[in-house]
Amino acid sequence: MPLAANYTFTTPCANVAGPIDIWVSTGSNGIYEQLGRSINGVQVADNPFIVPVHSDTNGGEQGPPVDYQFLGKQGFLSCEMAQYNESIMDKVRARIPVNSLNAGNAAVTFSAGMLLGCAGAFFRVILYSPNWKRRYLGCIPIEPMQFNVGVIHSRHSIAFICNAVNGVVYDSTVAAVE
Repeated sequence: MPLAANYTFTTPCANVAGPIDIWVSTGSNGIYEQLGRSINGVQVADNPFIVPVHSDTNGGEQGPPVDYQFLGKQGFLSCEMAQYNESIMDKVRARIPVNSLNAGNAAVTFSAGMLLGCAGAFFRVILYSPNWKRRYLGCIPIEPMQFNVGVIHSRHSIAFICNAVNGVVYDSTVAAVE
């Protein structure tokens, strides 16, 4: 059966962002500093939070949902780097972000039970390539930051969970950061 006349056929092409540079808000007054360049790109996930809405229309909670409710979303970034700036990586390891809640470029004192976002312990992260760019606003390093040392070049892995700031997880209106 032929498709309707209102379809436009295009040939899909591969998408290549190019080398991805990772920039973090660790400089004075929140200035971005280049953390490094990824190996094999950055893994990016946009995770929606969606819950089912049940009703007696479909048998209550035992039946299928009548709708789904969107509760927001969160980003997740992870990558490995061989080219990175050790002094900037030390700031990320120490969790010294510079943002509107932590303008003094001082280390946040961590204690059990503290709320990281409320304490200003989040970064802004830019993923930058000439062909693809995104700025994530509320990023917290959440996994162990792993690296090797020895006679082989060091490789460092890092992952951020990215929460919304004023309802925005990321935007693509990034000016050149070079």
